Amino acid sequence: DGKKVIWLDFTGTMVDAEGNLAKTTAGDLLHPEAETHAVWAERLIPVLKDIFAGRETIEPAAEPAFTALPPTGFEMPVRIWPEGKTPGKEVKGCSELYFFQPLVARPDPACLIIVSGGGYSGNNPRSNEAYGAAQNFLTRGIHVAILNYRTVRLPNKPVWWASFQDAQRAIRVVKDNAARYGYATNNVSFCGYSAGGHLTLMAATSSMTPAYAPVDALDKTPCNLNFAIPVYPAYVLNGGKGRGAEEGVRMVGDFAFDAATPSMCLIHGDDDPHSALGSVRVYKKLRAMKLKAELHVLASVNHGFGGTQKSRPNWTHCGWELEACRFLAKQRVMPFVPIYTWN
Repeated sequence: DGKKVIWLDFTGTMVDAEGNLAKTTAGDLLHPEAETHAVWAERLIPVLKDIFAGRETIEPAAEPAFTALPPTGFEMPVRIWPEGKTPGKEVKGCSELYFFQPLVARPDPACLIIVSGGGYSGNNPRSNEAYGAAQNFLTRGIHVAILNYRTVRLPNKPVWWASFQDAQRAIRVVKDNAARYGYATNNVSFCGYSAGGHLTLMAATSSMTPAYAPVDALDKTPCNLNFAIPVYPAYVLNGGKGRGAEEGVRMVGDFAFDAATPSMCLIHGDDDPHSALGSVRVYKKLRAMKLKAELHVLASVNHGFGGTQKSRPNWTHCGWELEACRFLAKQRVMPFVPIYTWN
């Protein structure tokens, strides 16, 4: 009747010249893009103003404005160790952070450190696990710092020790750069995949275990985290690789689960040869410590979630990014807005 029921036709904003749903409207041909929502909002606002004309309204708070930030990205690497002071062994091109500015502003900005996997034989900051996944968080107002960590072996140390050193130092460097890049010092966290998931657990559960002797005044800064997102973490169980091989298998003793251990969101595939029971064991330990934790085991999903540099839709379709963002929203790091990116 145009009063209690109002009809608005958005068809023209959704289809191309031939009448087909446009990919620019919905990249996956299902979920509208942010630009599409903006067009709908533009059409709805005049209607809503007419409906609520004469009623008391509350003006929405203004979006926080961006301020000028230093150049960021892969072309502007930030070395985490002072010249000549890398503990153990320096590796050219590693021990670097790449900062990325979010695409929208947030009043209490956070920074998420992201690390890719690689079996502690290397890692790729430009992979879907690092730069690809970063897009999901950048679109929601979270700063991202991708860490290119060392995987060199150190004498009489576990294979991951140099990586652990880089992780602890990177957390301190990220906190030290908070004012420069525009996020909160007390809102720094970690997300990693596979071997990077193991490294995430090390950084989250063992921040009170020094991985190296102090090299400068920055090392007085605590390297604890506010939350962590281990995604299909590897090397969590003492054996038991493969489904059905978990009976009697225990969690490795790598993780201290110290007093600074933060809340976590663990995400794993049920078909992963690095058994999802590893994430289950970590979750049980966090619960026993009375820490907030989430666990998502995805049915029929393998290690890596089927995502490669050329198949980001597979990487996203399993739903892990959605669960990670819901978790962040619960931690009040970001509002929950289900936006998908397909870069």
